[in-house]
Amino acid sequence: MIIDSLDEARLRVSGASWAEYMRSLAEVAADGHRFVLFGRERILDDVWLDLADAGIDTEWYEISHFDAEQRQAYVDARVGKRGFNTANEVYVRARDAVLAALAGTVPGPLADAFVGYAPVLDAVVVLLSERNLITVENTFSAEVQDPARIAVLERVLVSLLDREQGKIEPLARQLELDPGHAYGADEQLRWLSADLLGGDPPDLEWCPREARAEYAKRVEPFLRDHPFRSETRWASPVFSAYVAALRFGEPSLREALRPVGAETGLLYEFVAHRGGADLIDEWQFAALHASLLAAEQQEVEAVVFIAGGEAPEGQALEQAEGELVLLAEGVVQQRLGFELVLDEPDQLRLLGPSSYLSVEFPARVDVQPGGSSLALGPDCYISCRDLHLAGEAVQILRRAAIQHGSTVDEASVVLTVSGRFLSDAALTGSPGLDVFELHVPAETRLVYPWVTYRHEIAMEDAAADERAERFLNMLMNLVRRHGRKEWAVFDKKLEGRQGIKGDDLGRVLSELASMGVLTISSSMIFLNEPWANARFDGKGRPGLPTLDDHRATWQPVLDRITETISK
Repeated sequence: MIIDSLDEARLRVSGASWAEYMRSLAEVAADGHRFVLFGRERILDDVWLDLADAGIDTEWYEISHFDAEQRQAYVDARVGKRGFNTANEVYVRARDAVLAALAGTVPGPLADAFVGYAPVLDAVVVLLSERNLITVENTFSAEVQDPARIAVLERVLVSLLDREQGKIEPLARQLELDPGHAYGADEQLRWLSADLLGGDPPDLEWCPREARAEYAKRVEPFLRDHPFRSETRWASPVFSAYVAALRFGEPSLREALRPVGAETGLLYEFVAHRGGADLIDEWQFAALHASLLAAEQQEVEAVVFIAGGEAPEGQALEQAEGELVLLAEGVVQQRLGFELVLDEPDQLRLLGPSSYLSVEFPARVDVQPGGSSLALGPDCYISCRDLHLAGEAVQILRRAAIQHGSTVDEASVVLTVSGRFLSDAALTGSPGLDVFELHVPAETRLVYPWVTYRHEIAMEDAAADERAERFLNMLMNLVRRHGRKEWAVFDKKLEGRQGIKGDDLGRVLSELASMGVLTISSSMIFLNEPWANARFDGKGRPGLPTLDDHRATWQPVLDRITETISK
C-alpha cells in the first residue's frame, strides 16, 4: 500500500487521531503487510520512530534533486512533448545556457538542489517552449558567471511575463490603449494574486476610466491561459512563491502566505533576495519559517531565532528581532535577519511551524496550530513569562537520530515559563522524559500529564561558578556533528538556551577562543580538539561521562568563565 501526503494529513487531524492512525499502521504492518510512506523528512522522522517503537522494521529512502544528466533529460522530454525539436542545435545551446546560468559558478551543497528542483525545471520548460531560442541563449549566456541563482530564476520568470504582455498588443490597439502599459508584469502578478491568493486586483490607473471595465473583461481569457496557472491552481510552486514574494507586504494576503511557504523553499529565497523581510508581521514570519523548512535538503539544517529584548520602562513591547538561517555542512548558506512587528503589544503569536525554533520573549507567547492539533518540535525551545498552547491536542515531535547515526543530548522540546503556563490542548503520545522538558518556578501548579515533565527554573541570582557550570553543560548538550564532522553549534542557539547574555556572553566566548577551546567562524561555534574528546553529558545521566569525570580537563575552563562573568 502506498500512502502519500503524510505532511498534509498530519496538519489536518488531532494528535490523538494521528497517534491512533500510527498504531493502526503498525498493527497492519505487524501482520505482514508492506507500506510505502511518502512525506518530508521532519514528518517521516516521527513516523520512523513510532514504527521503530512498535518493533516494525523500516528502510529509509531519500528522493533527491535531478543531477546534470537527468536535468537535461527532464527538460528535453517536457519540451518535446509540446511538439518542439529538442535535437536542434539552437535549442541545445539555449537549454544549456539557461541551466548553466541557474546552476551558477559558485560551488555549494544547495547549487545542484536548486537547479535540479523539478518546479524550477518546469519554468525552464515553459521558457524554452514559449520564447525565441536565440534570444534565450543571448539573454542567459551572459549570466553564467552570476552566482545569484535566484536572480537568474527571476529573469526566467520575467521573460515569461514579458512574452505574455506581447500577446495583448492587438487587444490594446483595438481598444485604443497603449500596448506599452497594458498587461505589464506587475499587472499580471496582481491579477494572479487576486485570483489564486485572494489579494487585491490591479487598480488599472494607466487605463482611461471609461475603458477599464471592457479591458478587464477582454483580458480574462489571457489570464485563464497564463503560463503561471493551471486552471484554478498554480502551474508550479515556483510561480506561487514568486508572486507571493512580490506581493509579500499586502495585508489581504496574510493568511495565504503560509501554505505557499510550506510548499517550497523558494518563497524564503525570493523574499531574501529582494530584501523584503526587514520588517515583517507574525503571519509573514510563519510563512518564511515554513518555507525555510521546506528548503531543507540532505546535510542541511534550519535554525530560526526570535528574541524579544526589553521595552523602555513603562512601555509595552511592540517588536521582536530574529534570524532565519540555512546551514549546510556546518556553513551558513543563507541568513535573513528581520524585525517582527507584534499584532498585540507584549504578546508574540507563533502561527507557523515550531521546528528548529528558539524563542526568548519577556512577555506572553501564544503558540497556535494551523489546524486542530499543535505539533511542537523537533528542536523547539521557548523561554517566556507566560505561555499559552492552543488547539485540541499537543504532540511532541522527537529528533530522529536513527538514520543519521548520531546521538543527540538536548531534549527535542524545552519550554521555560517564568509566569503562567496555560494549555487548552491535551498532551498526547506520552513523550519520553528525555524528549520533552517543562521548566517552571517552584510555586507553579501543574496537572497530569504536564507535571511528569516538570523541571524547576534555575535561579537568576546563582553564584558565578554555578552559572559557569550551567553554561558548560548546555554547550555540551548543544554541540553536534555537522557535515564537516566537527562538533559545533549555531551561535544564536547557544545564546538563547543558557543564562549568560549580551556582553558577558561575548567576553566568555572570546576567552574560550583565546584558550583554544572554541573556534568562532561566521555564525558557528566549533569545539576544538582535544576538548571535543573530553565531551561529557551535560545532564549528568547515569552511565554517561559527566563533568565530574572530566573535571581535571575542564576546571581551568570553568575558572576562566567564572572569572569573566564576575568582573
